[in-house]
Amino acid sequence: MTEQKEGIEGVSGEINGLQTSFQHPCNPGRTIYAVIDPPHIFKCIRNNLVKVGKFLLPGDKEVCHSYYSALLEYEEQQSGLRAVPKHTKAHIFPNPFQKMSVKLAVQLLSETHSRFCSKKLNILQL
Repeated sequence: MTEQKEGIEGVSGEINGLQTSFQHPCNPGRTIYAVIDPPHIFKCIRNNLVKVGKFLLPGDKEVCHSYYSALLEYEEQQSGLRAVPKHTKAHIFPNPFQKMSVKLAVQLLSETHSRFCSKKLNILQL
């Protein structure tokens, strides 16, 4: 038998049922709002990518850790300017302290970084 984590009653992150507030249990006249922590979300997504190896985007598109690691390996073999400058081992294989870095997670998941990686991966046919 598995244990299930209990959530806050009334708060839901379901796609079609997003609810971010609930009535205060001790003061029914007040509302409590659940606040999303964007930096923590970025770190969780990146850490999950490292741990699981992929995550899904809308439209059944996959983002795979192997793409990032293959591109890093290719870039390390090249000399001169790098096509994806903010693509380092710290971004792709973070140690425990680097996993806490919001900066590294945001850089890895940024639109600019994604565009650079996508173009380079298409060129290399990885």
